[in-house]
Amino acid sequence: MAGLEALRHQWLHVFGKPAPVTLRRGMLARAVAYRLQAQQFGDVTVGAVHRRVPSSKTSGDAPPAKGDGVKLVRSWKGELHTVEAADGAFRYAGETYRSLSAVARKITGTQWNGLVFFGVKGRADLSRGRAP
Repeated sequence: MAGLEALRHQWLHVFGKPAPVTLRRGMLARAVAYRLQAQQFGDVTVGAVHRRVPSSKTSGDAPPAKGDGVKLVRSWKGELHTVEAADGAFRYAGETYRSLSAVARKITGTQWNGLVFFGVKGRADLSRGRAP
């Protein structure tokens, strides 16, 4: 992993402004890596993720492939967790789960609403199905 000063320099180059002084090295590294990846491959809006995450209220007749490939990323206790939607289910750490809530429970050890845990629920603009 790069040193703190190298990460601050990279942050300045990538974001165009100095890094917040309170941001720790691990978070600086993840933020810079995410921004570089988003610049290279395109960023995903929260609205796009919301539209692609299968809802538990949809009928079983809906084609499951619509959300395939969508990745949700969440930092929990200093560790980055990535979940991929595929085949109407969610893949995390080599295992397949039927719901985001099951993934959130696996990560935290406690009961969570998966949409809330991954940050795609609870915003008024998203509850109407529209991107911000």
